[in-house]
Amino acid sequence: KSQLKEEELKGAINRALEIIRNRVDQLGVSEPEILKQGDDRIMVQLPGVVDRERAREIIGKTALLEFKLAKDPQETQNILNRVNEKLKVMVGDTFDIYSYFPPAARAFGIVSPYKPYIDSLLGLSGIYDQLPFGDTIQWGKEVILEGYKYYPLYVLKNKALLTGSSILDATLGVGTQHDPMGYRIDLTMRKEDWRQWAQITGANVEKQIAIVLDGIVQSAPVVRERIPNGRSQITMGDASMEDAKTLAIILKAGALPAPLKVVEERSIGPSLGSDSVKAGVRSLIIGAILVFLFMIVYYLKGGFVAILALVLNLIFLLAVLSGFRATLTLPGLAGIVLTVGAAIDANVLIFERIREELKSGKTIRTAIVAGYQKVFSTILDANTTTFIAAIVLFYFGTGPIKGFAVTLSIGLAASFFTAIFITRNIFELWISRGLKSLPMLSFFKNQQFDFLKLKRIAFIISGVLLFSGMISIFLHGGLRYGVDFTGGSILEVQFEGEPVSSAEMRAAFANVSLGEATIQQEREANLFMVKVQESEEGALEELKNTIKENFSDRKIDFPRQELVGPAVSRGLQTRAIWVVLLGMIGILIYVAIRFNFRFGVASIAALIHDILITVGILSITNTEFSIPIIAGLLTILGYSINDSIVISDRIRENVKLMRGKSFDEIINSSINQTLARTIITSITTLFVLLSLFFFGGRILHGFSLTLLVGVVIGTYSSIFIVAPIVAEWEKKTPSRKR
Repeated sequence: KSQLKEEELKGAINRALEIIRNRVDQLGVSEPEILKQGDDRIMVQLPGVVDRERAREIIGKTALLEFKLAKDPQETQNILNRVNEKLKVMVGDTFDIYSYFPPAARAFGIVSPYKPYIDSLLGLSGIYDQLPFGDTIQWGKEVILEGYKYYPLYVLKNKALLTGSSILDATLGVGTQHDPMGYRIDLTMRKEDWRQWAQITGANVEKQIAIVLDGIVQSAPVVRERIPNGRSQITMGDASMEDAKTLAIILKAGALPAPLKVVEERSIGPSLGSDSVKAGVRSLIIGAILVFLFMIVYYLKGGFVAILALVLNLIFLLAVLSGFRATLTLPGLAGIVLTVGAAIDANVLIFERIREELKSGKTIRTAIVAGYQKVFSTILDANTTTFIAAIVLFYFGTGPIKGFAVTLSIGLAASFFTAIFITRNIFELWISRGLKSLPMLSFFKNQQFDFLKLKRIAFIISGVLLFSGMISIFLHGGLRYGVDFTGGSILEVQFEGEPVSSAEMRAAFANVSLGEATIQQEREANLFMVKVQESEEGALEELKNTIKENFSDRKIDFPRQELVGPAVSRGLQTRAIWVVLLGMIGILIYVAIRFNFRFGVASIAALIHDILITVGILSITNTEFSIPIIAGLLTILGYSINDSIVISDRIRENVKLMRGKSFDEIINSSINQTLARTIITSITTLFVLLSLFFFGGRILHGFSLTLLVGVVIGTYSSIFIVAPIVAEWEKKTPSRKR
């Protein structure tokens, strides 16, 4: 029995974890941390949540939904009359003094102030003996009807006709039969339960079916006809939109297997630590300054336009994120880095096209118009493919994946708007004010490199990198997962006296070989929560001794030490893999339609190539895999496909312009024509990433290393993987029509 109870408890905790995660995702928190703590606790961290009470209600409500058959008003009155007779004998009191029967409600109503007293009467021994076998008395939620505030009292069949497990979807609706401005919740049953629901409603026409949530009757509508399509409604009375939306979220996510009790609530600091946040902001500012200087030096007048567009892009992005009350986390930061790369890339594409048009002898106005026209499809394709991936990540993803997708989607829309519309209008205005020339520096002039000649060497390099990564993973016994994936221990450290900073705490752990430690400080106390991967008692004792040695002059207490589960469960890992695969399929379909199938396959091959090599290099450098690393890998997907699309788009264009030339010549010309754009985009992105790597602090080190490797490999693969695959495919199955 004891073992069975342990298994039931474990199953309940795991089920509760998934339900809470689903509820929080619908709440809109971009990167929650939800993990098992000890044997019977769940720790939920919600970054940036303002309405704590609503969050607590959504997380903690059991949400056991049941559909029960209700007695009609006359039967209810007869049953309660018998209860009254019993009460007269027992206590000399009855319901009638405190209640009335409002006809419109079809329920026996207890005037609100007397509900506690009636509850005590119903709890007396022998009262439920007056009810028919299998019936029970249940309260409804407080309502106002005919000027009275009261609680309806229903007599219901104890056995539920259906439960909330039959619900597929729950959405908020506006307008009910009695109140056009009132709110309702539209329920859709699972298809396998449609027939049963149709039978239930068909057998109970003109009867009431009560909708009971956590033991309280939400409404008891009369069944007017058989419901064949599995659709029902819960009317919310005078409930607010927030209350109705909260209930819809809870019902859609499912019922908790057991009631939750909030045992502790704290306001804590960021997991990065204030020192790492400051270092990250400082490094981004340094990177931005380097990018600005490069664009001004290289593109001169055009550089100022590009900088203005980039600044406006970031302002739009942050404004929309603020409007959505989104929380900026590391995955969000990854989305911003990719957005900056996309914005710079769009402007570089425009300037390089304008340069080509000016070289052909066109006037400044004609060159600018032609440049924007020719580059439009390239930018559209590059942004659309990345946007497809972002939509898939948002719709099917969870937690950090969803946060990354939100930031990236907004950023892509902003960068497309600023690059295509704002910069063009600036140039139009500038020309009308007398702009006569648009000088630019040039790294390459009329270069004619034969890139396809190097494909064998490139494939050997790729093979060596892939093989080295596989060997490293094998020798390490797999990837080195951090506490986000493996779980570990939470150690609370309480200091007395002068405040201790998170930077001091992090420095204390610098030489401890227990894996990367996550340190969070409670905002209003000298209390730290340290999360480490190790769960053995000896390792934690070493951790405690390290803290005592580094803070020997302080009085230190360790209030709590508990095991915690992983923030990224096996289910989430599997889901993330499927989400990425779906994103790749979406990209493949789009590229196959816009270009042709071989371009799509080559682009996906480059994506897989880039991810595998990056993972291998991270294994070689013994980097610990955590949520920030996953955010970095997602960023690489977006960067890699962007690079591949730019080259593929130029190949598609040159196929029409270079008729009579061999396909290899067309590919080499296309790569040479876009080489300046490829290198400049990579350089400007690397400015930001190198700044993060060297000045962003130890916490951002793995994140920035992932992006650095990914950008370099992504640039390499767009030239030496995509193009050779397309070329070889063309030789084996030449297209009839180019």
